[in-house]
Amino acid sequence: MTDASPDDDLAADDDMFWSGVAVNRRSWGILNSVYRLLGRQSVTRSWVRETNPRIEFNFDNLTLSGVGFGRGLNELSLLGLGPADEKYGEGCRSLSYDDLGLCITASDDEGIYCIEIQWWDFGAYKPFPGECLVHGRAVPLTKDTDRKAILDYFGKPSDVTDEEDFSSVEYEVAGGEFTIVFDDEGTLSFVDVTRTD
Repeated sequence: MTDASPDDDLAADDDMFWSGVAVNRRSWGILNSVYRLLGRQSVTRSWVRETNPRIEFNFDNLTLSGVGFGRGLNELSLLGLGPADEKYGEGCRSLSYDDLGLCITASDDEGIYCIEIQWWDFGAYKPFPGECLVHGRAVPLTKDTDRKAILDYFGKPSDVTDEEDFSSVEYEVAGGEFTIVFDDEGTLSFVDVTRTD
């Protein structure tokens, strides 16, 4: 018997979170036709993928290349991200770009309300390649960025969590908050950005 891979653990977590249906998963093209027959249309099917999408996340106003909370997913179409792995939940949709370290979730009524930026680097998962802006300047966030560097870049957090298997710092800004989560080695794993208003 072989041990489960990190990919298996993430897939299991993903399936537990989403009770909906996946659509337009790039690695399962045959399913697209089935989902379309069920009335599940991909919003990103026609989006063009640029060779090197130029993306940035601004932590000051919580925007992804100028697109912020409350905006429709279609506003992301000009960023060069291309077709996403999409999942539907009850009244919401999630766009995953494992190779760009991005997951964007939106409600049908409220627009974008959650953005996750990942610095994972195994299997199909690649670190976020974009630029990050903090206090009006670019900061070099990578999978090797440690907690001390994060505190130097972002300043004093509004909340800190230190548990045996989980470590994070949280920041609040106008309209939202973000939680920076560290891996077992104390370096950057992912940032969960959520809307609060």
